[in-house]
Amino acid sequence: MSEFEILRQGLTGWRRPAPEPAEDLYFYHRRNGYPAILGAILMAVVVETVAVHFLLSLWLEPVAWVFTTLSVYSMIWLLGDYQIARQNPIRLDDQVLHLQTGARWKADVPRDSVTSMATPNAGLGDVEKLALTLFGDPDFWLLLDEPVEIRGPFGIRKSAAAVGIGVEEPKRLKATLGLD
Repeated sequence: MSEFEILRQGLTGWRRPAPEPAEDLYFYHRRNGYPAILGAILMAVVVETVAVHFLLSLWLEPVAWVFTTLSVYSMIWLLGDYQIARQNPIRLDDQVLHLQTGARWKADVPRDSVTSMATPNAGLGDVEKLALTLFGDPDFWLLLDEPVEIRGPFGIRKSAAAVGIGVEEPKRLKATLGLD
């Protein structure tokens, strides 16, 4: 079902606005430059798809169309991933910190299990960790008192006791979590 949601978001997600913050419990991850990088990747994929399609069609027309179809699907998937990230910011409620990185990773972290925030270059040792960022390295790591299950694409499941995230206002997140 998630593949259908990614396709739906990729084709129609631009028409739906991002949610409005409610009680300052939404934390966004817009400053990482992902839209600009995604735009550059999509432009490169379009140019590459056209060039390779014409090249392959000189020898094997059906293979050229299969390649073109897969390229178009990949572009829609990337757009869907971005739309899901835009419409699902990090959200905090009374009990749970809801983390979602587009269509890639999703975790519900119990609010009470977050013990501290560590800088990206902090030595975390052999703690199980996973970065839930759209692009690049995390701004900080949330250290948890026990590992949490993180759901990924295609049914992948991982657990981590340190979760790397990036938000626009890390100080506000830290204060909201009561880690001051």
